[in-house]
Amino acid sequence: MTQFTGPLLKNPSLPLLMFLSHTHFLSLLGQTDIHTLCSHHGSFDLSRCLCECESGWGGPTCAEPVCSGGCGGPERGRCINGHCQCQPGYSGVSCEEPPSCPDDCNDQGRCVDGRCTCFPGYMGPSCSDPVCPQNCHGHGQCVSGQCVCNPGYSGADCAVRACPSNCNRRGECHNGRCVCEPGFTGPACGTKTCPNDCNRRGHCLQGGVCSCHPDYTGPDCGQLACPEHCSGHGECQNGTCMCNSGYSGDDCSVGRCKSLNNQSIRRELEETLVVF
Repeated sequence: MTQFTGPLLKNPSLPLLMFLSHTHFLSLLGQTDIHTLCSHHGSFDLSRCLCECESGWGGPTCAEPVCSGGCGGPERGRCINGHCQCQPGYSGVSCEEPPSCPDDCNDQGRCVDGRCTCFPGYMGPSCSDPVCPQNCHGHGQCVSGQCVCNPGYSGADCAVRACPSNCNRRGECHNGRCVCEPGFTGPACGTKTCPNDCNRRGHCLQGGVCSCHPDYTGPDCGQLACPEHCSGHGECQNGTCMCNSGYSGDDCSVGRCKSLNNQSIRRELEETLVVF
């Protein structure tokens, strides 16, 4: 049987008219080899004027090897000489195997085209990081499932405004402001208060000690002061000296012996006046 070696096999892009001319010529000779026309990889259909290629071959003359499955499309691979050349990350005869995910998503997510889609509660490229509550409200960083809050915020989810110095453990923090325990004051409850604010009869010194105005005394300046503090010989009760035994006077400064001496002097003066 005559083999067709015409220009059709060398140049499959020749005009259809030339292709038909060769076919007609061979058919007149009774030597039409439809297998040769399709590069021995298919049969030529005269009624449709085209090659019906065998499996694994393609092109106008069935001269081009075809890859099985089309290599999954251009995003997965290309067909070169009948073999799939896969894109990085893809594998398999037809590039059907998608890229693997890091650490297989740690069983905490699904691998989709090489990327982990994490289940609720986990995050990260390999779904290895536990999610922090409310993503720390944007006021901190999530480290191993726990929020490390930025300065000025606190709480498990960094939602609470923090107080300065944590109120020095002398009060409670409410939305960033300290509510101090009795006896302490200041933005951070760091200042000790004076009892009863010195009753407005003195100044509160550092350390919570009252410096009372004149005429007032006591830890909170709530008592009237006695003259000369009763000279150390009596007890001050609401501004009045209650003198100890043997002392008298407004300030308890007069002793018993002193009082007797004064009486003797007065008696002598009276006797002197009588003589004159």
